Amino acid sequence: MIKTLQKSKPEKIIQMEGNIKINKNLLNKYNNLEEIFKYEGKNNNSIININLMDIDLKNKTANEIYHIATKIFKNNHKKRTFINDKNKINVTNQDIKESINKIYNDRLQNKYLKEHLAIFLILGNVIEKSSLVNQTIENKNRSKYITWNYYFSNLKIDNQLFNFEFDVVSRIDGENHYRVQRLEKSKYSVNSFINDEVDFGVPAYENNDITNM
Repeated sequence: MIKTLQKSKPEKIIQMEGNIKINKNLLNKYNNLEEIFKYEGKNNNSIININLMDIDLKNKTANEIYHIATKIFKNNHKKRTFINDKNKINVTNQDIKESINKIYNDRLQNKYLKEHLAIFLILGNVIEKSSLVNQTIENKNRSKYITWNYYFSNLKIDNQLFNFEFDVVSRIDGENHYRVQRLEKSKYSVNSFINDEVDFGVPAYENNDITNM
């Protein structure tokens, strides 16, 4: 999986109050997602545990998957704004929709649909526990976007270790928004990591009814 990350020169940075501040050590640190998964997968020792859900996704459309994801997220979160290193990161239904559409239409990500949906059980916790590993400047002339921030975690989903990355865009209105998430099976075993294992596998609320999805 190679996704080239957009780059721009540091002198073009203009940020708003509330945006995730640029760390010059992270600016354009990686050229693509393959590099993030290769180097962060080895060096990032924190593991978050997630239980896979039993959901039948056969013949589901992208829109149906989106509605499942938003229901899972809503049923298991009391808020939509999460704090990572004092930065506020928002998650709206539109943000989830963009992520699901990208996952659904990506051949490599689509095969992990169940795993992606399981992440929405504890997305807030994942956002707050993940590490900021790379930053780039918006260079596609989308006027409301300023910078892109790339976060990484090791996730253990049903005892399978995954590299997990998600994007957060810093906008001209001063807000930061979760956008797209990506998974890749790790080449390392779960036993390779012995530090800071966090179990968030149980849904936040007992009324997490997904039987009619």
